[in-house]
Amino acid sequence: MDNKDHIKIRKNDRETLFERLSRYIFESLHNYRTFGIYRSYWWFRGRKELILALLASFKLPRHILCLDAGCGTGDDLGGLEQYGKFLAIDFSRKAVSQIPENRMQADIIQLPLASEAFDLIICLDVLEHIQEHEKAVKELTRVLKTGGYIVFSVPAHPFLYSTHDRFLGHVRRYSRKSFLRLFSGIKLKRVRLTHWNFFAFLPIAIIRIIRKVVFWQIQGRPLSDIDKLPYGLNWILFRLLRLENFLIMKINICLPWGTSLFGIFRKEHAE
Repeated sequence: MDNKDHIKIRKNDRETLFERLSRYIFESLHNYRTFGIYRSYWWFRGRKELILALLASFKLPRHILCLDAGCGTGDDLGGLEQYGKFLAIDFSRKAVSQIPENRMQADIIQLPLASEAFDLIICLDVLEHIQEHEKAVKELTRVLKTGGYIVFSVPAHPFLYSTHDRFLGHVRRYSRKSFLRLFSGIKLKRVRLTHWNFFAFLPIAIIRIIRKVVFWQIQGRPLSDIDKLPYGLNWILFRLLRLENFLIMKINICLPWGTSLFGIFRKEHAE
């Protein structure tokens, strides 16, 4: 893919706290990949299946231009190639270096990309890492073509903020109201909004609250929920997510609660 038509060169070698944080997150993700957790872990597998089902429901034409904003190490890119060309961007140079092609290091709140360039944008579990998340949403809207779709996922329910969020570098979690407030005054039409990870919500909430109250830190390092699980438990949790994905996609149900929020928006007016 030739990125020159869509990229305006901007020199930016500044070292920021966010960049240092992104390196720490990259190392965590790299560890998940090394031990086979990312590709086999129930949550990541279920999220990827839902994203691919959502994209299929858009009935997109072939040969479109897609943007994965906040791609990490690129594990969610599989399946996008069937829709056309894609560009993967992330703030972490180390993360994008793991992607063999069509990648670029960039700051999501100041994208070096032309306006109205992409037919489809996915931004999965990225906004919670960014202090100026309103600017990020506006920038993504700017580079999205009129008529194009943008898919967001974010962690839900601020009361669940715990050591897991600290470990992953989350600045916040979102309520339905605070998430929708990001799109106030932006010319995006909401197509779909649903919670996700509904069935596992209660046990996860109990674990997070206990950790927050009792075990906020052990030996000065935050704890994450992401770890290898027994095969049977991982299989059951993944099947529950498959059931949720079926309810969302086939029965058209918007789940009332869950540990994540998915929002699908369509750009109807040129910025």
